[in-house]
Amino acid sequence: MAEELFRKVTERFPMFPDGHNNLGFTLLAKGDAKAALEAFATAKALHYPQTEISDANLGCAMYMSGDAVGAQLLFTECLQHLLTTPATLFGIGPSGLFPVDLRSAADYAALMALNAAWSAQVAGDVSVMSHYLKSARAGELAQRADAIGQQFAESLGALEAKAEITP
Repeated sequence: MAEELFRKVTERFPMFPDGHNNLGFTLLAKGDAKAALEAFATAKALHYPQTEISDANLGCAMYMSGDAVGAQLLFTECLQHLLTTPATLFGIGPSGLFPVDLRSAADYAALMALNAAWSAQVAGDVSVMSHYLKSARAGELAQRADAIGQQFAESLGALEAKAEITP
């Protein structure tokens, strides 16, 4: 339903970057990383105004498409951004992506660190993975008691187990 709606928006308003970004998010949520990459690239080319969101979305699509190195570089770049509005973005977990409602810039930084850590782990860069894993663990998002905080903590724990790191 959402995919159909955003496809209609992008067809009717092809120069509206928000429609392409939202279509990409919907495609990524259903596991179509290749099509999501195209939608996010179009949104970026059309100057989607929230770089912190478009880069995070693009990084997840790259990760799910098998480009862990490119994703890690993009997530690292995301840490130079500041989230200015609440948003829902994806976190990387042991079994794929999970949605994360971000309430603050600190939540955003922790999520980008987690995603960078997973990307570095898949790319085989243990040093970088360990660095970002510690940053993600230190963030407020890891302390949240809600379901999102639990998913975030589970993702951290799974990555620590893969890397044989104790928290």
